[in-house]
Amino acid sequence: SNVVFSDEATFQLNGHVNRHNCRFWSDTNPHWIEETHTQYPQKVNVWVGILNNVLI
Repeated sequence: SNVVFSDEATFQLNGHVNRHNCRFWSDTNPHWIEETHTQYPQKVNVWVGILNNVLI
């Protein structure tokens, strides 16, 4: 049988990272958060799948 493993991620082109999907670490400030605000940021959605050791 064939099994497809897949995942997707949305990246904002202005460099902002979605804090709900990523974790930050700072040696100097454990409460560090980078805030940016854009009403309509440009984004790109990336999807990848693997089927029988082949990227699709």
